[in-house]
Amino acid sequence: MREIKFDQTIKLLIIDHTQNDAELMVSYLRNSGHATRAEYVDTPDKFSELIRSTHWDLLIARRETENIPYNQAIDEILKQDKDIPCIVTCDEYNAEHVVECIANGAAGIAKRDDADHLLPIVRKELLNLAHRRELRSTLINLKEAEKRCNLLLANSKDAIAYVHEGMHIYSNDAYMTLFGYDDPDELACIPIIDLVASNDQDRFKQFLKDYRVDSTQPEFTCLANRSDESDIKVIMDFTDATYDNEHCTQIVIRPDQDNEQLEAKLKEISNQDLLTGLYNRNYLNDQLEAACSRAIQHEKPSAFMYIELDNFTPGELGASVSDLDIILTDIAQLILEHQGEQGICTRIGDDDYGVLLHQSDLDQAQKSAEALRHTIEDHLSEVSSRTVQVTATICIVPINETTTSASEILTRASETVIKAREANNAKGNSVRLYVPEKPKLSGESAMAEELKNAIEENRLKVMFQPIISLRGDSREIYEALIRMIDEDGKEIEPSEFLKAANLHGMSLAMDKWVIINSIKLLSAHLAKGHNTVLFINITAASLLEPTLPAWISKALRAARLPSDSIVFQISEEHAITHLKQAKDFTQKLAELKCKASLCHFGGATNPYNTLKHLTLEYIKIDGSYTSQMESSEDGFEVLTDMINTIQSQGKMSIIPMIESASTLAQLWQTGVNYIQGYFLQAPSDAMNYDFGGDI
Repeated sequence: MREIKFDQTIKLLIIDHTQNDAELMVSYLRNSGHATRAEYVDTPDKFSELIRSTHWDLLIARRETENIPYNQAIDEILKQDKDIPCIVTCDEYNAEHVVECIANGAAGIAKRDDADHLLPIVRKELLNLAHRRELRSTLINLKEAEKRCNLLLANSKDAIAYVHEGMHIYSNDAYMTLFGYDDPDELACIPIIDLVASNDQDRFKQFLKDYRVDSTQPEFTCLANRSDESDIKVIMDFTDATYDNEHCTQIVIRPDQDNEQLEAKLKEISNQDLLTGLYNRNYLNDQLEAACSRAIQHEKPSAFMYIELDNFTPGELGASVSDLDIILTDIAQLILEHQGEQGICTRIGDDDYGVLLHQSDLDQAQKSAEALRHTIEDHLSEVSSRTVQVTATICIVPINETTTSASEILTRASETVIKAREANNAKGNSVRLYVPEKPKLSGESAMAEELKNAIEENRLKVMFQPIISLRGDSREIYEALIRMIDEDGKEIEPSEFLKAANLHGMSLAMDKWVIINSIKLLSAHLAKGHNTVLFINITAASLLEPTLPAWISKALRAARLPSDSIVFQISEEHAITHLKQAKDFTQKLAELKCKASLCHFGGATNPYNTLKHLTLEYIKIDGSYTSQMESSEDGFEVLTDMINTIQSQGKMSIIPMIESASTLAQLWQTGVNYIQGYFLQAPSDAMNYDFGGDI
């Protein structure tokens, strides 16, 4: 489930003895990192007017104040039907006061001079408020979605009906036409089983019993009775659904054209991984979505086992690519034999598998995972006349009322595998259960809200800094850099909002904004006859979004932009943390004819290991090496060796943070391909650097 956070500026009303007393409450919140806009209220009329005219998030009222009794303030909120939680502070905290305040409608009560008591209550009530607002918004969106769905159902050419406890509660025109009825009320009186020919009714009853237990086989083929007593062979497709807020079953019926076996075979092939014979990722996604639906709508939880082979590369195993395929198939058969009766076995990607478990007992699932881990570790695979052993890291993700999508389950699984390896000194070969982190309301909340507003109000902007070739590249190359403009027109540096974007799940939206706007600006620049390449930085959130490359492809086509005019840049830290995703992302970029760059290179203990897995054109060395070159003699040799190693691997090197002429003079001797820094040009609003001039 998407985590709901209250991460905006708190609009706060305060009732206290004096304005100075009220400032204490504001200081508590601000010192804890909460951006707060507060209003001190000292008269009932002013309070009434404020809650009538302005949107508020919270009321903090002192129990002992006589200006406005707290219970009178709560009554006024109820009278105006406002959703403003009230937290009462008191000079003396005891059970009698707690009972009194709660009975009068207070959301919470805390000792006035105890910030450690007050702040958790504030956070809890703000999160509760965020949930209520989200629920109201969701209900409105649901009603709109239901209207659209009803319109689509009515106009659909497919025969569709909704059935509850065996009776029709809705049928569209195509359904009535198929069975020869003119009035929906006629079908409302007919059980679905009466539409099934008598010879098939026993099979149909058994199918329904099996479907309630396991909905992975949703199709039923039979003869159906029409109103004119003629028969028609049909295929019924069953899906759990909701209609008019009532759980029911959606049935889509299509005539059987005697190609059932062919359709079944094609469906089987489309759901199968051709290498291992297991189900593929598309099928797994469908089954995970169905499992989420069962957990939420029917309170039938399950679990997902994610299996990722450790260090599964030709170099680590001393095997060829074809040998790896043999091992993958061998391990797949091992998983199928071990887990086949317990769940649906699938191959997810290159070296990872998944098992959707039928049962939800997490202790039993962990024991089963531990047994499978031992089985894989002890297994010997025969390839090219020799024996190969592999290990696997396995995690278990519960599927319950908090999981709403397949992508969420797979993300949780991937993150848990990373944590499992970190806990085992990067060796892998362990089992770990996914445990959600406790929700946090951090001091970054105000900046996250500011960023959200900046995206919505188009208060982000793209700056451009040139990257200069020292080896004869005639292209104009720039790096796109993001800046945020606050409500007062002041420019905010990325260091101030990137952390907030990451903590509050806004990095992907920010990346997409930068990509789209950079593409637009580059397209206009190329139209003027320039031969320009643009570097665009992306965050870890983009690496974790599997659909982003396809989205980028569409954006490039829409702008009619050459793919090789864009270079997507990833930081070394993110690439190491999400190496598998970074590998997939750079490979997909290469398929699109886009280039990739790794920046901040050299900060890891073994930086060159990362390069083995990524498809890269450029390497931007971390700026600390530039500073080190200026401050020590060894720094020049270290940097030169790094550049030589990078270029020996067929990649272009970039040195950033060129701040002086003396640094530039030294760099000519290192053999570096490109340079960048404020000495050449600071980031500018336009791509206006004179690449033909002298450096």
